[in-house]
Amino acid sequence: MKNVTLSQLRELLDETGVRHAKKDDVLLANLPADEDFGHDVLILFAVEGEHIRAVAGSGGFQAPRAARLQALEFCNAWNAEKAVPRAYLDEEGYFSLDLSLFVDVEIDAAYIKENFICLFIATSWQFFKDAGREFE
Repeated sequence: MKNVTLSQLRELLDETGVRHAKKDDVLLANLPADEDFGHDVLILFAVEGEHIRAVAGSGGFQAPRAARLQALEFCNAWNAEKAVPRAYLDEEGYFSLDLSLFVDVEIDAAYIKENFICLFIATSWQFFKDAGREFE
């Protein structure tokens, strides 16, 4: 696959069994709360020019104001230890994760499914579980 379209990305999500919905120019998937992390995690998949992008966040979960420095250090430690995805903390204490993959060259569909979609979903869930244990 080269220069992946949103329709092609949607097909790959279908093939991996990821339930999602199309909203405007993005695909939205939801990881529902469970006993490991008590908040839903929303994942946005998009095609942005020469790359595909995934962003995850949980609007119901933020680091307490008194723990914002520790939360920033938590993100920095994650980024130092993990190659992907990148973890961020915004000024209001909400965590987000971000991963991009350039698709301006030929890439195997299986690679996108395994090393972009599935990897992002699994590592995002792990990040939020770890953050929940640390900051809830």
